[in-house]
Amino acid sequence: MLYKSEPYKPHAWPYSEPFATNIRGILVTQSGIVVTTADGVYLMPGASPAQSGTLKLDAPQAGVAQRSMTVIDGAGAYASSDGVTFVTGSVASIEASQRLFTREKWRERYGDILADYSMRLAYHDGGIVASSNTQAKGFMLRLDEGVGTFTRLAVRMDCTFQLPVNDALYYTVGAVVYQ
Repeated sequence: MLYKSEPYKPHAWPYSEPFATNIRGILVTQSGIVVTTADGVYLMPGASPAQSGTLKLDAPQAGVAQRSMTVIDGAGAYASSDGVTFVTGSVASIEASQRLFTREKWRERYGDILADYSMRLAYHDGGIVASSNTQAKGFMLRLDEGVGTFTRLAVRMDCTFQLPVNDALYYTVGAVVYQ
């Protein structure tokens, strides 16, 4: 069950939305709220919970976890067991990920950090950064001028966070913060 509140009134949440399977992640994008569940992805468009409905998007890829989602210039992306699914408006597509990975190759490389829910996605300066806090395994995928450029990362990151005021992406390993 997803409970929604009126904008700027978190104490007022009379709206609820049931889902057939467990919610795995929620992401706010320009087009609405993207909800990944165990059976797929949904979009709840609109700014007000009273006016929004729920659209099941045409993407059978279930989300992995809340931390495996990120906002990309107003759109969204989430990790699934088949690759990275991109949600733009009310369209969800895994095509960009399939150009780089077959389902088997994706699962071979990243299946273990998907299975333990440790894959984290972050977006900064035209690239998606995937990392894990349990293993030194991840990647950076460029989506801007160097679109399709793929770089493997061999560093374990406890967490990642973007600081827009500094236009920087930071990550931590233990008590040390890196830019």
